[in-house]
Amino acid sequence: MSLKLKGFVMVKKTVFILIMFLSLTGFAQEARTSKGTTSNIDENGRIHTKQHYKGVVPGINDVPAVPSKMKHKKITRPLVEWVGFQAFKDYSRVFVQVLGNFTFTVTKTDKLKIDITIPNAKVDTPNDARELVTFKFPTKVNMIKTSEVNTDSGTSVVIHIMLKKDVGYLFRQEGKYIFVDVENPH
Repeated sequence: MSLKLKGFVMVKKTVFILIMFLSLTGFAQEARTSKGTTSNIDENGRIHTKQHYKGVVPGINDVPAVPSKMKHKKITRPLVEWVGFQAFKDYSRVFVQVLGNFTFTVTKTDKLKIDITIPNAKVDTPNDARELVTFKFPTKVNMIKTSEVNTDSGTSVVIHIMLKKDVGYLFRQEGKYIFVDVENPH
């Protein structure tokens, strides 16, 4: 092969490698950017609407866009429709969406556990009883577990908020929501 032809082949290979490298770098930057935006949660909820989150965000999306939640339900007793978590700068929020008339108690059962108990209630779907693992967030909430517990007066739903550290909390009811705000000291 002539020296001129070898040089042309080398240039062609170099251009091909350079194009492949730039393409892969572009994809890597795109993935890094999209990953970064999903971990930032703003208090106005813009990230949820921007990312098309289909779950419940109190005050922004009260009806989840998932098939099991769209069917009409006959409410004969309190129904735990959604258990959620929001990490903010100074506190973390655990929220529970409950359909029907309900009462509840919030108790710190030990220094690393807060229980929300909703008497005579049931969990809407098995998915609503799944654990929320939150220990990777910059928060004092380690994990959230939901279970149905049999009592003398019937079945109750208990949401266990497991903490990383003994911290304070506030709670309130707002319509069909129970909010437990766990402090996040810096």
